[in-house]
Amino acid sequence: MCLKVNYRKSVMVPINVPAQKMEILSRTFNCQIGSLPFTYLGLPLGLEKPSVAECYPLVQRVERRMIACSQFLTQARRLQMVNSVLSSLPTFYMCSISIPVTVLDQIDKYRRHCLWRGSDPASKKPPLVSWDMVCKPKKHGGLGVIDLRVQNKALLMKNLHKFYNKSDLPWVSLVWESYYSNGKLPSDRKIGSFWWKDVLKLQTEFKGMASCLVNNGASIYFWHDLWNGCFLPIQFPELYSYAKKKDISFLAAMGQDTLLNLFHQPLSVEAYNQFQRLEELVQNIQLTNDHDTWIYIWGNVESVAHLFIQCRFAKECWGMLDLTYQDGLEPFRVLEILKAKLQVPFFMEVGGFIQQYERGFTFASVRGAGQSVPSFQPKGSLVLFSSFLKGVLPATVSSLHP
Repeated sequence: MCLKVNYRKSVMVPINVPAQKMEILSRTFNCQIGSLPFTYLGLPLGLEKPSVAECYPLVQRVERRMIACSQFLTQARRLQMVNSVLSSLPTFYMCSISIPVTVLDQIDKYRRHCLWRGSDPASKKPPLVSWDMVCKPKKHGGLGVIDLRVQNKALLMKNLHKFYNKSDLPWVSLVWESYYSNGKLPSDRKIGSFWWKDVLKLQTEFKGMASCLVNNGASIYFWHDLWNGCFLPIQFPELYSYAKKKDISFLAAMGQDTLLNLFHQPLSVEAYNQFQRLEELVQNIQLTNDHDTWIYIWGNVESVAHLFIQCRFAKECWGMLDLTYQDGLEPFRVLEILKAKLQVPFFMEVGGFIQQYERGFTFASVRGAGQSVPSFQPKGSLVLFSSFLKGVLPATVSSLHP
């Protein structure tokens, strides 16, 4: 026994197909002619982004499940139901589309009702803690309930993983051939269908946690992507300011007759020194015919030893201050030696706040600037650097904020 397609229960949906040809195909396969939008496995499919009304059946499913079951459950079982059932119902939708905020708000409303008030939607029983706290992991004092907005982003972001790694999938090949066949890469100017534009909105988050191993260089920005552990604007800031095209791909950059063609000339002394280091960096890279490999850089806990001593950026900072230290010493011992040589309290940029630690070490950074404080927050950078030279902390944390 084998499975066969039941054409009488099938529907043929035309996209840019003449009506006369569709009639011929319909008679040939003995199936009906449908039209967009339509529903497939409960998911609304069409040429435009699904509206709130088209996603409403999902809200109804969550409501029916809440009313049918939660009245028989204890508080602990209701929490389990929220995590295992109500939070799982939208998963298929979230894997495929960016669900409208209104729909997510309504689903969250029903999840809150189920957790705190049982099956009675009219109940006014107040929640014991805020919903933000409920959605935190248990190890951070929350209840471990899934944040649907974060989950939706994470499930859509897997498409960027498939896209940049050029997985052997029809849609991946179609997108590359349709939009980026001329050697260009996805940029801030989003093109394509509503679905692809929604996926591209997650590029910043994706590249913030991903690094690329160079193979053919076709999917990498030479300047703006982290490749082989290098982020050039941070390593060569002076040289970066001379770049002619900051959105050039790695493949196009390596295809130049000489790397000097990438820059406005003449270069300053510092820029030329950085250019020589860049040449040394790229001369060992041999391009291949394989696709670039995008991997993730999460999972490593930042340590004091790496942050202040082993990190390339930290080494460059100490070098600019003419401070040296002996390898193999205990990290805090190295920091004490450096601190004694510097003879002023020191602090380094790492996140977006000021935090003091034992033994006189301080973390300080500028919110909203990442690793490029002078470029994105020049005022905060000036406050930070001036305080460093004076050997004091900034007057207030707010002085570091935009």
